[in-house]
This record gives sequence, C-alpha cells and structure tokens, in this order.
Amino acid sequence: MLKNNLQKAIEQLEAIIAFTQEDILLVKGAKHDLLNQRHTQKSAMLSTFETLKSKLNNELFERSQMSDEGIEGAIDDEERVLLERFKSKLMELKEVNRDFASLVVVLNEFYQSLFSSMFAFETQGYNKTKPAPASVLRVSA
Repeated sequence: MLKNNLQKAIEQLEAIIAFTQEDILLVKGAKHDLLNQRHTQKSAMLSTFETLKSKLNNELFERSQMSDEGIEGAIDDEERVLLERFKSKLMELKEVNRDFASLVVVLNEFYQSLFSSMFAFETQGYNKTKPAPASVLRVSA
C-alpha cells in the first residue's frame, strides 16, 4: 500500500511540476488569459496531491509506531528508494515554484507601477486611497 501511494504521489508531483513549467512559459509568452483558465485544473491537481500526501503521512506514522527502530526499520529498500525520489521531486517542485513566483512578483510590480503612473492616488500616511478624481480625467499631450 505504501509503495502504491508513493508511486501515485510521485506521478502527481511530476504532473504538477510539468504543469507549473507550462505556466512559466505562458507567463513568459504573455498568455495570461490561458494562465487564468488553467487555475482550476491546477487547484484540482494540488488537492489530489494533498490527499495522497495525507495518506502517506498517516501510513508512515502508523508504520513507525509499530517498529521499535522508527521509520527506518518500518520500510523496506524499495520503499526507501521511492521515499527518496518523493523527497527529490518535492525539492524540484519547490525550485519550479520559486521560479514561477519570481516571475509573478516582477509582473505584479510592473503592472502596479504602470497603474500608479496612469492614475494619481491620494496618500494618507502609508495608505493609498482611491484615485484623485482629477487624475482620472486628466489628459496629457
């Protein structure tokens, strides 16, 4: 059962990694409308992974409770290899997500600065409030 769940979790991680890499290409290609359409699909994939991960955690906890040697004595060599592969895929996902997040942050800052240069905002301390009414109607030559 543990082997089966580990294999499913690894497959799901690989699918999420590939999906995120496609998202990066969409961001770089400025295809933001396609990116928005894919959001629900990615959420479903993440939900499936979270369920699998929860099953893995429960099974590993139960096995470690049965063994006096802890988790190392509770799994065989094949399961140990799968667990290491699972960990490496998690690290790969972390790196891909970091790349994706850095692109999103840069784009967000770009659009915020563009929006701020188009519309003047009233500032009260550290808080920006609604656009000043005159700035919305002002036309520059």
